[in-house]
Amino acid sequence: MEASEKEDLPPVLNSNNFVNLTTNLASIYIAQGKYKKAENILLENSKHIIKNDNQILIQLGIIYWAQEQEKLAKKYFSRVINNYKNKKYKDDIFYRAKSNLASIEIRNGKYNEAEKLYLNNLNNIDTVNDNFKLLYIRNLYDLHFLYISKKDYPKATSYFLQVIEKTKTFLQKNLLFLTENEKFKFVEETKFTAKHFQDFVLKTHSQNPSITIDLFNFLLLRKKIILQNTIKTKQIIENSTNEQIKSDYQKLLNLKYQIAEQTTHLDTVKILNQKIEKLQKDISLQIYEEYPNNSSLNLIDFNKIKSELSDNEAVVEFTDFKDRATTYYCALVVRKKFKYPELIYLCTEKELQNALAKETPHTITAAHVKNIYAKDNKLYKYLFEKIEPILGGIEIVNISPSGLVHNIAFACLKDSNNVYLKDKYQIKYYVSFANLINEKDCFITQNNTNNIALFGDMKYDLNETQIQKIKNESVTRSMDMAFLFDKNKIGLQPLPATKSEVDSIETIFSKKNISCKKYTGTNAIEENFYELDNSQTEVLHIATHGYYFPDNQSATDFNIPMLNTNKIDNSYFKSGLFFSGATNSLNNDKSMANLADGILSAYEICNLNLSKVKLVVLSACLTGVGDIQQNEGVIGLSRAFKIAGADNLIISLWEVPSRQTAEFMIYFYKNIASGLSVDKAFAKAQKEMSEKYYTNPYYWGGFILLR
Repeated sequence: MEASEKEDLPPVLNSNNFVNLTTNLASIYIAQGKYKKAENILLENSKHIIKNDNQILIQLGIIYWAQEQEKLAKKYFSRVINNYKNKKYKDDIFYRAKSNLASIEIRNGKYNEAEKLYLNNLNNIDTVNDNFKLLYIRNLYDLHFLYISKKDYPKATSYFLQVIEKTKTFLQKNLLFLTENEKFKFVEETKFTAKHFQDFVLKTHSQNPSITIDLFNFLLLRKKIILQNTIKTKQIIENSTNEQIKSDYQKLLNLKYQIAEQTTHLDTVKILNQKIEKLQKDISLQIYEEYPNNSSLNLIDFNKIKSELSDNEAVVEFTDFKDRATTYYCALVVRKKFKYPELIYLCTEKELQNALAKETPHTITAAHVKNIYAKDNKLYKYLFEKIEPILGGIEIVNISPSGLVHNIAFACLKDSNNVYLKDKYQIKYYVSFANLINEKDCFITQNNTNNIALFGDMKYDLNETQIQKIKNESVTRSMDMAFLFDKNKIGLQPLPATKSEVDSIETIFSKKNISCKKYTGTNAIEENFYELDNSQTEVLHIATHGYYFPDNQSATDFNIPMLNTNKIDNSYFKSGLFFSGATNSLNNDKSMANLADGILSAYEICNLNLSKVKLVVLSACLTGVGDIQQNEGVIGLSRAFKIAGADNLIISLWEVPSRQTAEFMIYFYKNIASGLSVDKAFAKAQKEMSEKYYTNPYYWGGFILLR
């Protein structure tokens, strides 16, 4: 098509928009494996645009390559490269075409030709331009893969170490200034490097044991990186003296509150999300201008972790990676005396699922826990038996879970001698081992006077008189939000044990002259929880029902009129806590208008400032579970409270029984009042409960303490 002909095209065709729409749609079909559909769209629409449009050509090459039509793929990649022959400026499409061509050469065993293409890219990519830095990193990784194919493992290792270093430099400079969607996109686009490097190290570390240090450092860099970054960004904003940043952040929070209020207006939710994305970008740019040299990365490494450990302490970094259709689980174990981390292969995800009897947190009962943990020790065999031989003399085991390991209560595992791990070790859970650096024991002392908040004995079903009384009390903050729940459980059962629980905790502290602020009955409303935002509260205890909507739970299971599919697709809306009035809202009670609905989602918790809180105790069901995302772990209540600023969390892994939960909590707070640290008070309470209910950990092992 001649240039003059192009000028006569309709505006949508006479622009980059048409090309972008075409290639974006084709990309969706390619990702779904619908190659013929993608090919048809590209070939049909290419009739209306410039014949040699490079975006179209490279996608056609990718389609043919994916279908192993190498001759056709090579033809299209070569055409793209040839189109740049007389162009001084080369964009990313040019370099991607050369990389793709090199990959074909590797598949055909033409390693020298592939090496030339990759090295030529590295020599010519403009690394000053941020837009090309990820492309440069990808080419380093491609060379790593090339040398694996050539079995040149020293060179393969050398290039991957460059990948790690360049990635770290990129993240230091850029991660703090990306929006949430951009951060997740970056992690998604670079996950292949983590997957292949773990596989490579697993296969080669016996010949080169020091490479486990590089893998350990790489996992420390990537694990929960978005969570750590989100927390750091929030801290910068909250401590900033820049009024514009603070003003924009308040606008951002207001938009998020509006999303929480939406019940059925899906188009409104989409518009609000677009506004949030724009505001996040504006705030990120302002932070960059004010703090150009700031980094959100916790640059910890193997040596720093080792220096923090005592002789009787070990670190176990769990990791999982997928190779083709199989997901593998491994552990990296670090002790003070170790020269290198010990890399141990554990099991496949299928084996782990079978050991869990394919139970989900929703379906776990007392009988299931007894079977999984107390009778059948497959979980121990898969996750800990291979680790124990190198733990001689160890008393404290620090664990950072990955994948399905987030759902495991390690204290409940029994070894081959029928001994619970909690009777052999003090087990500590960490979101990330970045939190282990300079960690101090947490004590609840008399300095906490009036800074302990207790919620319990919720009045889920309020009558009209009680609702009117709450309205008349003129609460300071309200959110008219409607949510949904399983239609078969629309009425929430009262939890009488939570009254004795919070009353007993109040009595325990009063004997130490520590006063608590207690919210029960009609006072245990969501509005009073919001009063803790940006307060001096240091201990927060909530005894109630918790909820989690798993991915595989159908929308038809819910109260359809209240369903907002846009929100349900957001993992933070799938987890939450119920406060007084929740049953009214679940039944769409109009008398709750202008009151918060009593259903507190993880999404809402993320937006609070709880940075003074040393300890959050979620004395409820399913508070430690949620959607599990690669690299980022559990997306739910625990992550939300961490983003809000809380230090330590006590959370549950299954639907805990109400009466035994109250017993556990009373033991725990008695231990706190006796002067023990939170760690030791928790371990002692677990031991005290297990002595009473030894045969079944369902009654004492469902809670974990997360740092």
